[in-house]
Parts: sequence; structure tokens; C-alpha cells
Amino acid sequence: MTETNYMLALEAAWNELKQWADDGRFKPENEEDIQCFLYRGLVNELKTATGVRPKPTTDKPRSIFDRNGKLDVKDMHFPDFILGNPKNVVVEIKFARGTASIFGSCKKDVEKMKLRHNAQGISKVFILFDVHPEHVFLGESQLAVLKAIDPTCHLFHYPESLNPGTANTAAQKAADTKKKKAAAVQAKRSAAAKKAHATRKVNAATTQLGKAK
Repeated sequence: MTETNYMLALEAAWNELKQWADDGRFKPENEEDIQCFLYRGLVNELKTATGVRPKPTTDKPRSIFDRNGKLDVKDMHFPDFILGNPKNVVVEIKFARGTASIFGSCKKDVEKMKLRHNAQGISKVFILFDVHPEHVFLGESQLAVLKAIDPTCHLFHYPESLNPGTANTAAQKAADTKKKKAAAVQAKRSAAAKKAHATRKVNAATTQLGKAK
């Protein structure tokens, strides 16, 4: 089974998921729901479950230590899917609830795949499912950030429409920053002008006193 076959199977499973979501036949409540749906679709497409590994552990050390009550996982990674044996495709899934941004977690997932699965011949796929009926929480600028982290990573998201509000927010922030900078420059110039004026008055008074003597 080649990398292309696994990618085609994943794309087919993802397209089926989107169609079911559009039709109201699939309403996931968490990442696990999405993972289960995609597992079913992958197995149906590939006609085998061999090479479809959900939540595998990668880079597992020979011994695991407990440090301060927490498991020291070192460089271990737990992607949502690894397809192929040896691995051909690595998949991370994120589930958004429509109101809260999980952009930081999205960036971490893309960064982890780039760091730990960046060997030649391995495809990386980041999947975002948002329960918002019209668009994902991502805006164009945020999507561009994810693409910049790893240009080779495939980014799938549902709904396919991006959040139009984030673009307006970014533009507003840029405008506010520009106004603040302009106000700061104007305040600095005004202070300098007042200081120069006061200096001139002192110098003039000093000159008058000199003449009086």
C-alpha cells in the first residue's frame, strides 16, 4: 500500500464525513467521534484494517519515569492516526465547539508533527472539525500561520468556510495600533514643543534681567 493510496483513502473518508455532516446524519461531540467515523471510512476504502492505527504511541523510550506526580513522556507522541506500516501518513484531529478558539492547540499539533514525523515520504494531515454551522473559528490570517509552520502539512477543515470575523478583528487591531502610534508621536512632539517654548521664555527673561543690570 503506497502513501498515495493511504492519502486517497483518507480524503475519501473525510469527504464522506463532510457529506454526512452536511446532511445532518453525523453530529460529533468530540474528537473520538471523528476518529471513529474516519476509521470506518478508511477500512471501507482500503478493504483492510492492517496499517490503520488509531492513537499509536511513537518514540516510546525503554523506560518511563514518574516525575513530580506526572508521567515523563520525553519525546513520545500520540497522533490520532498513523497509516501504513512503516508509517506513510500521520494525522492529528482537533474538535472545536464553535465559541472558543483552540488556535494554540492547533499550532502545537502542526508543530509536533513537523518535529517528530518530518522524514521524507511521510505525509502529515491536520484535521479541524468545528460545530459552528457556518464556518470554522479560523480566519485567513490564522490559517496562514498554520501553513507557515509546515507548508507540507495538509490542512482539512469543516465547515470549509473560514471565519470572516477574525479578518475584521485583525484589521481593527492593526488600525488601533496605528492610531496609538500616531497619538504617541503627536504627544511626544507636543511635549517637545512645550519644553522648547518654556526654554525660550526662560532665556528671554534671563536676557531682560541682564539688560536691566
